[in-house]
Amino acid sequence: MNGISTKHSEEILKKMCEYAGVKDTDVDWTDREWFTQHTWTAKQEQLFIWWLAGFLIKNKYARLGKNHALHEASKMVGDYGWKTKG
Repeated sequence: MNGISTKHSEEILKKMCEYAGVKDTDVDWTDREWFTQHTWTAKQEQLFIWWLAGFLIKNKYARLGKNHALHEASKMVGDYGWKTKG
């Protein structure tokens, strides 16, 4: 996601942990597959996607429109989101 700094990435990952009910300090970020360490529900995942899309719309460096922001948020979750539990 162009224009997203390390600071913003950390904020996004912390929020992703919040949505899954996980402390960010409980994630081994050095593990190349850190995103497989925890799970969330489909509802938690969708709420996070909406939060992330809003973040990308409001971020002056990302400057994405609503549809593009939702697309990018969904793509990020597809690549790096927690495993979804039934």
